[in-house]
Amino acid sequence: MALTWIPNTLTLARCALAFVAAGAIVVAGYGGLQPLRLTGAGAWSAGPLSVGQAMPAAQLALVAFTLAAVTDLLDGWEARRLKAESAFGAWLDPIADKLLVGLSLVALTLFAEPVWLIAIPAIAILARDGWVTYLRASRGGGHALPVMALAKWKTALELAGIIILLAYWPFFWVVSGHSVDFIRPSPGGVATAAFFIPLGIVSLWVAAALSLYTGWRYVQAYRAGEAPISDTFD
Repeated sequence: MALTWIPNTLTLARCALAFVAAGAIVVAGYGGLQPLRLTGAGAWSAGPLSVGQAMPAAQLALVAFTLAAVTDLLDGWEARRLKAESAFGAWLDPIADKLLVGLSLVALTLFAEPVWLIAIPAIAILARDGWVTYLRASRGGGHALPVMALAKWKTALELAGIIILLAYWPFFWVVSGHSVDFIRPSPGGVATAAFFIPLGIVSLWVAAALSLYTGWRYVQAYRAGEAPISDTFD
């Protein structure tokens, strides 16, 4: 039985998981779980939902996003292994990446505090991706560019940064057994988060810088009229 359907199925799964992760982030945010508030009682502010409802959503967001990120690694590898590369897959893969990163960044921005720490790199990443998608569609493909490796690093940093931020609540806080509306730091949670949260933020800012640079190189290639290639620049 041919298994050539696997790569595109993984990519479609990433699209679905993108909506699951973003929705779970929104639910967690409405429960007051704001991923950039790090210390003391102020780390949780009362919302329409209880912490008992919000914490499972935070856990789901982390699991769904991480699984989606894994499919980003697997679908291309499976396509090459099975010799199942297709024009549909080449078109869908960058869209799935942008859905996953874009929806999650928007959801995080809605509830981050201070908001500018996420909003600025999110705007840079989303604006660049939207413009590059338009250029690719208008020219019918990607362009051979020497910065393609940097674009892959950009995507890796985006995924890593978001995973680190989403891990804050599931790993560093626990819901009290006595009340669903009380949370406390896990052992060593606040101290550990003080290292990981800045790491996640820095990852997103570096990814934003790479987004702008690689986007500028893409515009240069577009203007030069370089021929499309099958391994599209992302």
